[in-house]
Amino acid sequence: MRKKCKYLRIRVTDKCNLKCKWCHNEGGVNTHSSEELSPAQIEKAVRFLTEFGFKKIKLVGGEPTVRNDLEEIVRHLKRIPTIDLSMISNGTLLTQKEISNLYNAGLKRINLSINTVRPNIFFEHQFGKSNLLETTLDSIKLLIDIGMDKPKVNFIYLGPENENDLLMLIDLLKEYHIKLTILNILPGFGADTNYPFISTACLIDKVISLGCNDVTVEEDENSFSALQFTLKNGVVIEVGHHLLGQEFVYKSCYDCSVRATCMETVYSQRLTPNGFLQPCLLRSDNLFDLRPFIFGEVDQDSYTNKVVSFLTDL
Repeated sequence: MRKKCKYLRIRVTDKCNLKCKWCHNEGGVNTHSSEELSPAQIEKAVRFLTEFGFKKIKLVGGEPTVRNDLEEIVRHLKRIPTIDLSMISNGTLLTQKEISNLYNAGLKRINLSINTVRPNIFFEHQFGKSNLLETTLDSIKLLIDIGMDKPKVNFIYLGPENENDLLMLIDLLKEYHIKLTILNILPGFGADTNYPFISTACLIDKVISLGCNDVTVEEDENSFSALQFTLKNGVVIEVGHHLLGQEFVYKSCYDCSVRATCMETVYSQRLTPNGFLQPCLLRSDNLFDLRPFIFGEVDQDSYTNKVVSFLTDL
């Protein structure tokens, strides 16, 4: 890899309470609950992977909050002093009680995926009841009030189809001084695969057209850098300014069978719910099985070289 990525996304479950049309589900399949790693097993896997430089850890799904033991997962991971732990959620289950439990367990940052503030559009695009959207929007203030770091909000830009939703979301976020990250849809994923791919350059042009006072670059030594645009109303919008796959491309990408359609390979690794390392969203033939180590069938020393070889050969 051109730059060693220290970013690990832990897919704690493949399950979700929504069915967003554009969702890639982190490349997941429907892993049965009985196959999901326990909190202690997740801690063991992550503690092992920190030996290879992973520091930035994000809990993802599916939707992480559908796991009843999410608080326990957080408590276990907070025992690892070297990691920066955060989570991304659709916010629909983030009640005041849930937020309080996660905060007390040690989680200090939750980013939210919000693609509309209109209940009818929420139902149409994400197949969720309007009261779920209300919970998501309410969670913004709850997260701030309890003392968590201010959440970032992720928004999938689909082009003219949801431009009004973008403008309404910006208007909402200016009240809280929250950063908005605009993402382009990954082609070939989700229930509706007919959405056009919108390039990073087009995203940047769209943000500039909204009127900017300042542009800076936010560097992240554990992940990838991004452009930050400060709008005239004070809202900060973030756009990844590297083409997907450009900064953390694997050696194996160059002769990959799905290279023509893949627009990802930004994140170095994902840990699947059932204990595999997954480097690619579009492929399932290049997973690495961590289960022998997680389940105690082999010791750490004997498995270290295999993990090194896997990461080096990508």
